[in-house]
Amino acid sequence: MKKLLIGLTVGLLCFAFICPLSSLADNSQGQGNQSVEQKVLVITGKVKTIDVSTQTITIEPTGLSIHRLFNRIFGRNKIQNQTYLVNVPTTTQILKKGIDGTRVNGVFADLAVNQKLQIKGIRSQATNSSFTASQIFILNIAKVPVTSRPTTTISTACSVTSDCTKCGNKCIRKVVGQVINCPKMEVTSNMTCECVNATCQIAAVKPEEEYCAKTGTDVKMSYKDALAIASASTSACLKEGALLTQHFCNEGGYWWIDFKPTTAHKGCNPACVVDIVNKTAEINWRCTGLIPTTTD
Repeated sequence: MKKLLIGLTVGLLCFAFICPLSSLADNSQGQGNQSVEQKVLVITGKVKTIDVSTQTITIEPTGLSIHRLFNRIFGRNKIQNQTYLVNVPTTTQILKKGIDGTRVNGVFADLAVNQKLQIKGIRSQATNSSFTASQIFILNIAKVPVTSRPTTTISTACSVTSDCTKCGNKCIRKVVGQVINCPKMEVTSNMTCECVNATCQIAAVKPEEEYCAKTGTDVKMSYKDALAIASASTSACLKEGALLTQHFCNEGGYWWIDFKPTTAHKGCNPACVVDIVNKTAEINWRCTGLIPTTTD
């Protein structure tokens, strides 16, 4: 048993120092008359840094390595992994997983810190710690820590109402392509968002237009228009008092709007009546008896 353990240990030592850190393939087979050999390096690792100006990345190997296994067996866990400097020229083929799981073409901008990559390239003749990539496959999408995620600026500035949208119990400005996680609580159904004084604000939903039509004709008038006629400066109603909110339409073609006179008339319940044909307004006192007159 002791001899077996010694044999295994010797075997591991030999294998550890003979095998490279990552899988290497000789690119110069059949080219024995060349004075310099080029080694093709295939390595799997995690991106540590990215330099856009020089089109380079540094990567730390994470794949299974005989050296790493040897270090673990003999208690050398504190030895740091070697970091490679990878040149990524414009000719490098960058691949990533598409939505359906198939490989699709990518670009240098798709690379990110903490991504796991599989890289194939030519090792530098000057140093074993750098090489030029010919192919990069992005194995996963880097998970950015919550603390380092860019914050989304939420604005309430607006020019028109169509700029605004609901977000929880607030109204904010819509931004094309911006994704905002709004609270589940929504603006109530009878409320909407409007642009008021260049700011998105909550507003009550305006009721649907009410119309009054005269029977037997095509003449009709909205309550909004009737209210405008009754509230005009030339209106007899406005001269005698104030309009109330209660209103109704009769089939004769008149809007009846409750009215509070400046001077009360005993036994009367006045209304401002708008004629939808003539577009005029006058007071109907709706008294139960004769209006008493005063004498000097």
